[in-house]
Amino acid sequence: MFDQGNYDLAKKMLDATILRHEALASNMANSQTPGYKRIDLDPTFETQLQTLANQGDTEGVKALTPTLQQDMSAHAISPDGNNVQIDTEMIEMNKNTLNYDYLTQFISNSIKHINAAITGEINH
Repeated sequence: MFDQGNYDLAKKMLDATILRHEALASNMANSQTPGYKRIDLDPTFETQLQTLANQGDTEGVKALTPTLQQDMSAHAISPDGNNVQIDTEMIEMNKNTLNYDYLTQFISNSIKHINAAITGEINH
């Protein structure tokens, strides 16, 4: 019915999705700022989260904190050194929004299952 580990994992992924949304919005807002370097979610976060999840380390998942860092793989596209490609940022924002929608639905359904178990009501 309800798997606490999956719920904690989804909450952590939602935290990362929200942080990534902020980064993408910042990138788009600074697409014309001279010298601005795009930021994104630290790519090691996903690897660390997957490792902890595979190990069943719920406490490690809870303790893991997503962070942002400069995207070292992005290359400057303008003479002033700015490396934000607005089209790419918009695509990534759309993908991130889909992830957010999925995760919020998953968490909402998990909470509904808990409520149904507590109250004895089954809602479909």
